[in-house]
Amino acid sequence: VTKILVAIMIVNHMLACAWFAIGQWFPGDTGLSWLDAPLASDPDVTYKATAPLYQYTTSLHWTMTQMTPGSMQVVPLNSLERVF
Repeated sequence: VTKILVAIMIVNHMLACAWFAIGQWFPGDTGLSWLDAPLASDPDVTYKATAPLYQYTTSLHWTMTQMTPGSMQVVPLNSLERVF
């Protein structure tokens, strides 16, 4: 059971890093990425303006919600993010 949980966390970490990289370096066809979206708690601040740890944990949270029935406010804002 422990090995399975560790494997799931490693896969989620790698997917989170990929999700962040896509948002950071590939703004795509719309010129926007999920990092440009405003925070729910403060609409004047975007994810791009937050600390790196917050960006990573948001990415990790996003990857975990893709594998479970959970939901999240972060959504894809361009075609590349949508395909990923």
